[in-house]
Amino acid sequence: MNNKFVDICEQLGWNVIKYDKEIELAQYSPAGEDFSFILVCDPNDAEEIISELKDYYESFEPEEHVVEWIDAKKNGVRGVPDLRTLLDDAEQIDAMIRELVLALEKSNIH
Repeated sequence: MNNKFVDICEQLGWNVIKYDKEIELAQYSPAGEDFSFILVCDPNDAEEIISELKDYYESFEPEEHVVEWIDAKKNGVRGVPDLRTLLDDAEQIDAMIRELVLALEKSNIH
C-alpha cells in the first residue's frame, strides 16, 4: 500500500488500517455511524485493492444496511436513529464509498 493511496483515503476522511492480507477502511457517516469494512487483498497491490473496493461498492445495498440497523434496534441496541435518518445515512455511505472508488481510479496509483 503506497502513501498516495493512504493520502487519498485520508483526504476523503477514511482511516486506513493495514493488516497482513487485509485493509480496513473506516469513517464516521453523516449521522455518526462508525462505519468500516475490510478488503481481503494484498495490501501492496494497488490494482487488487481498487478491484476489491469496487466489488464492495457494487455489493453495498443501502436498504440492507438500514434493515440491519432496524433489526439491531429491535434487539435492544440503543441510539439507533429513525428510519428516514437511517436511509439518508445509508445513501450517504454509498456515496462516500463511490467517491473513494472514483478518486482512487482517477489517481492512477496502480
